[in-house]
Amino acid sequence: MTPTTRMTVLPMVIGVAAGLSALNASAVEPCGDFGECKVLIETNSTDGDVGFHFLVDGDDLRSLVMRAPNNGRWLFSYQVYGPLRDQRLTEVFAESSEPLCWFDPEEEPDEVVTLADFLERWEFGEYRFLGFTHRYHRVQGATVLSPLLPAAPLDVELDIEVDDEDMGEEPELDYTVHWAMAEPGEGHLGRCSGIDDGGEIFDNGLYNAFQAMNGDIFTMVEQPDSWEIVLEPDFNDDPEEASAEEIGLAMIYNSHVFSTRIAGNSEELAVEIPDEYIAALPPNTPVKVEVGAIAGDDNATFTEAADFCANPDDDADSYCEEEDEDEDEDEDEDEDEDEDNED
Repeated sequence: MTPTTRMTVLPMVIGVAAGLSALNASAVEPCGDFGECKVLIETNSTDGDVGFHFLVDGDDLRSLVMRAPNNGRWLFSYQVYGPLRDQRLTEVFAESSEPLCWFDPEEEPDEVVTLADFLERWEFGEYRFLGFTHRYHRVQGATVLSPLLPAAPLDVELDIEVDDEDMGEEPELDYTVHWAMAEPGEGHLGRCSGIDDGGEIFDNGLYNAFQAMNGDIFTMVEQPDSWEIVLEPDFNDDPEEASAEEIGLAMIYNSHVFSTRIAGNSEELAVEIPDEYIAALPPNTPVKVEVGAIAGDDNATFTEAADFCANPDDDADSYCEEEDEDEDEDEDEDEDEDEDNED
């Protein structure tokens, strides 16, 4: 996931915060001489990609090194110069690239990093941060990359329904994100574990490797510590496909992201999107939703669903995906057949 500006909802408060992906809404604990630090794994079960993220926050830093568990190998370092040296640096947040973890026919095989390859590259254990302040004081701290990986949220959907309390000529719509949690022992990481969006195994090699590692190298967690729910505008910003007007809308609205978290043990796995947020979007805004399961010190697994339309308006220009009339007719025919069979 790309860092974006997320609208984070707290009790009685709607605010705008800089998104740090899975880090953005959780507190990260003190880390030795640093104010905070964190390392985590983020998986996208829908697209089938996986990445390593880290954050460290200190006072007036001029240099920093991150070291791997066990062998202490340098993984990241920086040194500030010129005006940045005079101004000094505090927080550093970085995401690795997020290569595919499954063998997409359109992707070069050597560009794929399977889950097994990724976990061999990024060891679980203690990652150490070492640095120097502008006064050459040595600072250090450590944080742990947890082997607890949250299972992918299932059946992610955005329900758009007429508000029962508003039945005027132009009734308001309610937007509610729904999802389901994997049953104990049945959790997976979507495409990274060889399972497609429909829950079917499409790559036995990836699936068998996932099964062999689960419980040995990592532990799959079906019940997360928290859920992160995201809704974001999805205007096309590809200059080869989109019009200048749509690219302009993408530049304005695609960074206006709604995001909130709820407890992992919440009885109802559903979140209603605030009316104020939806009202701020233009007519016929294409939107997508993501639900993330967060566990193991902020390791995150996200599942996406797309092609929804917010603020539908027949009289305004639309950039939403048009429904396939043939598919609608087929669905109606199937419903009629089911009713006939019941009769």
